[in-house]
Amino acid sequence: MVAKKISASAERTPPRRDVLLAIGLGLAVLAFLVWAFLSVGSRTASANRLTEGVITAKHFAPRPQPETELTIGGGELRRREISGDCTFTVRARDSGRDYQVPVDEATFAARQVGDRFVFLRP
Repeated sequence: MVAKKISASAERTPPRRDVLLAIGLGLAVLAFLVWAFLSVGSRTASANRLTEGVITAKHFAPRPQPETELTIGGGELRRREISGDCTFTVRARDSGRDYQVPVDEATFAARQVGDRFVFLRP
């Protein structure tokens, strides 16, 4: 009885079909990830959703008790007191329709009635 010697490297080598299948699946997964990355990156606010208009009125609704907002980011903790709700009434230039646009207190203080304002249409 003659025993064949099989080298150790030949035992561990996967069949050619398995190697090609693994490479093909790897390329398919890589192609999917590239497609997903590119398609998510292209979904930004388009020009037709951004609306330009003129501020026709400013509204401030005070809250009975000011709220404290804590923001964590950039390695620091920020605290801000919110005393009320600030909104603009903005008349859109293209449609002539009025929109109620909520803004923060800094924007509310910086803008006046008659100023141009660009916002994301709801």
